[in-house]
Amino acid sequence: MQVKSFIFNDFREITYIVFDETTHQGIIIDPGCNKPSEQKRLTGFIEKNNIELTAIVNTHGHLDHICGNKFVKETYQIPIYIHQKELSNLESAPLHAEFYGFSFEPSPLPDQFIKEGDTITFGHSTLHIVETPGHTEGSISLLSPQKEALFSGDVLFKGSIGRTDLPGGDLDVLLSTLKNKILTLPDTTTIFPGHGYETTVGEEIKTNPFLTELVNEKREL
Repeated sequence: MQVKSFIFNDFREITYIVFDETTHQGIIIDPGCNKPSEQKRLTGFIEKNNIELTAIVNTHGHLDHICGNKFVKETYQIPIYIHQKELSNLESAPLHAEFYGFSFEPSPLPDQFIKEGDTITFGHSTLHIVETPGHTEGSISLLSPQKEALFSGDVLFKGSIGRTDLPGGDLDVLLSTLKNKILTLPDTTTIFPGHGYETTVGEEIKTNPFLTELVNEKREL
């Protein structure tokens, strides 16, 4: 499994193309390309590497993570997957865009809802859907146990965690997600976040104050 990342739009959101290195089938996670130059970078990589995209997967429905949905769906004729609880965020994105003065083409409605326990398969590779609420009510992450990789959306960042002051955010829920879904992963698991730099679970346990505090709480019990 190969991973290619792009930093797109004014929010510096990270879009991932994850593809099988033998069949060249792949998916795109959180397409945030909303400018012609960004769209050209994306399609250029796909064409150069002969990638056959099979799905769009949104970790959640915030504006910066879905603003390339329409372009990618129409260009490659592929379905959009998202958790059902994110439909309201997807539909309200144009209002948020107006607030930020952000121009984009609204996302089409999803083709399929995904939930905990579902899998996304492309070529010989499989990603498992993990419900990771807290940043939003229906946030999901995508896990590859074999490659020890987690695409975490805006749940966990290098040195920080997702904000919880937007509609659907809940700090207690997010901390529960981190404790029960993230800290249970091997320390060597690579985290591919929605913003910022790649990291590992082990590195965040050592340096991220939010995870360090959760680990200390578990040890005290």
